[in-house]
Amino acid sequence: METTVAPFKSVKVTLLQVGRCTPLTTGSIVDTLNEVNRQAKQAVFQIQLIDVPMISGIQAPRATNFPADSADWIILAGDESGQINDEFAFLEWVRTLAKKTRFVIGVKWGVWWMARAGLLDDCSASVSTEFYDEFAQRFEKVRFNQRMFDIDTNRVTTAGGFATVDLLLTLVVQQNGAIIGEMVRNAMNYPQIRSKQKLQHNTDLSIEARADSRLMEALHIMETNLSDPLQSGEIARLVGLSKRQLERLFALHLKVSPSVYYLDLRLHQARAQLGLTTKPAAQIGVECGFDSPAYFSFSYRKKFGVTPSEQRRLNDC
Repeated sequence: METTVAPFKSVKVTLLQVGRCTPLTTGSIVDTLNEVNRQAKQAVFQIQLIDVPMISGIQAPRATNFPADSADWIILAGDESGQINDEFAFLEWVRTLAKKTRFVIGVKWGVWWMARAGLLDDCSASVSTEFYDEFAQRFEKVRFNQRMFDIDTNRVTTAGGFATVDLLLTLVVQQNGAIIGEMVRNAMNYPQIRSKQKLQHNTDLSIEARADSRLMEALHIMETNLSDPLQSGEIARLVGLSKRQLERLFALHLKVSPSVYYLDLRLHQARAQLGLTTKPAAQIGVECGFDSPAYFSFSYRKKFGVTPSEQRRLNDC
């Protein structure tokens, strides 16, 4: 029996591609919203793409006329930093659009432009671990975190990549219900919709990796057992593999061993907690599975170049 869904109110989306956007960045947005349209059998999302080019080394800034159209959702997306034409006018235009829209969404470097426009002041916002330190030092009024995505009233941010799919599916479910969200997820062969509380993976996962249910289950087990880490053999048993098979699976998709990936996951969790909370570093170490403060400090410094205590002081600067 074919699943049917009730008619939905149309949503006008303006996607601002600020500078270079990779196929993954643009596709994660456009393909997800178009799949909603296909599953709903109606144009739920009407997408307008606007390119906002960067200035090259031989160009001079020039005045730019930005369109005055409003939209229900404004999405700023980009994969690079740089200068754009008539930045003052662009930021003013974005601020004007934001006053009339249901959601303002920043994807990867789009988060930077939201912050530049002052749209994230006193808000929490997700930013890629790749840019976390740079963003946090530049925008002191923004409470940056390293979660997959964040929703603070109508200010929405995501680290990019597959986290964008999780974000958009979450918004679709919130706006239109779980049935259409599940239909879209199944059509896209997407394993599960991760919540905004999930921290970013320190390694981008390919489509093939996400399609492997054994790998995704192993990663889920790791993510939910940070304070009391399991041995690789126990994780393998829980997902129905031998230890050697699990190691081959990680080598194929992630190019590291399960133990190395697990350690990196715990260290990234510790780094996020050092920035998000005021808990003592030793307590954070225990909560991330380090029984020995000395080993926690050693491992953290080896990974990030500073000790947990030094990281906390840098965060407070």
